[in-house]
Amino acid sequence: MRNPSTTPCCSKVGLKRGPWTPEEDELLSTYIKKEGEGRWRTLPKRAGLLRCGKSCRLRWMNYLRPSVKRGQIAPDEEDLILRLHRLLGNRWSLIAGRIPGRTDNEIKNYWNTHLSKKLISQGIDPRTHKPLTNITSQAHHSSSSPAVGQADVNIKAASPPSKANNIRNPNLNPNLLISSGLEEDNGGTRMMMITTTSLNKETSTGISTTTLR
Repeated sequence: MRNPSTTPCCSKVGLKRGPWTPEEDELLSTYIKKEGEGRWRTLPKRAGLLRCGKSCRLRWMNYLRPSVKRGQIAPDEEDLILRLHRLLGNRWSLIAGRIPGRTDNEIKNYWNTHLSKKLISQGIDPRTHKPLTNITSQAHHSSSSPAVGQADVNIKAASPPSKANNIRNPNLNPNLLISSGLEEDNGGTRMMMITTTSLNKETSTGISTTTLR
């Protein structure tokens, strides 16, 4: 949605669109060399152009400026673009400001058509500049590993119940359950605590103690 506080640079009614002609380039270059850059809203009318002010600005900045560098991007420029993109991301204007003669539009197009594909072919993520194998393995590990809580439940469910302290004596009443354990009194004497519980009653315990030496 367009911000209501901003106004378009022109009405665009009756303006020419499409590729620029050599005659239009000459009119724009002659006017800017004489009057200087700026005031793009009113520049087309003063320069005798049937173009939008934004179109004039982009044409000058990206193509007609004398400082604009022509030709293929050199290997040292490509290396600089890679290092700057690792630091700045997709901030093309900031990157172009550090590469003399290159425009942000040219660098953006070169990145999308060449450099990003080159990094992918080398196994590097063009967004993070990190190896794609590490990202893939981390995603696979996180999706295949069970949650900690679920792992604990599985371990507990698989563990058999302990039978160390609950014994059933075959020579006694079969309904009698015997539990044993060691306790220590205040004097340091170790005591054997034996508790018998009849299964026919809710609570019935007897305790006998034996001193261990």
